[in-house]
Amino acid sequence: MAGFSGFGVKLYKCNATQTTTMTAIAEMTGLDGAGPQRETHDVTSSDSTGQAAEFIPAGTYSWADLKISMRWAPANTTQQAIITDLTCSTSTNTPTAMYAIKWNNATVSQAIYVFKAMPTDFIPTAPYDGTMNANATFKISGPVTVTTI
Repeated sequence: MAGFSGFGVKLYKCNATQTTTMTAIAEMTGLDGAGPQRETHDVTSSDSTGQAAEFIPAGTYSWADLKISMRWAPANTTQQAIITDLTCSTSTNTPTAMYAIKWNNATVSQAIYVFKAMPTDFIPTAPYDGTMNANATFKISGPVTVTTI
């Protein structure tokens, strides 16, 4: 079977600059993003073959914004930590924290992404006839370490 269930994938906030102490973000229901991306430069000219556009890679790459969805539990400490990280940055306080994603691939090994990120939004919703939910977006800063355990 080539596909794997997303059930069991978790986002963790790590202790300082290490991954020895990781706390899972509670009540996650989905995760999007966290993939590498690279800008390009258009180098098309009147000498380009067959009027086809030509591109070269930019010198740097970045990681796409990480977006998570969760059942919102307003008093939950892991969800409150996202809001605290979002609102506490100052000129003397770096806004990034260490995070890790454990990708559950339903086999003995799991892939883990470890990275620095800062939350850029936290949007709660509370419909009258449904469950309270929240969405949060994280900007990944710097390289991502990918390992398999």
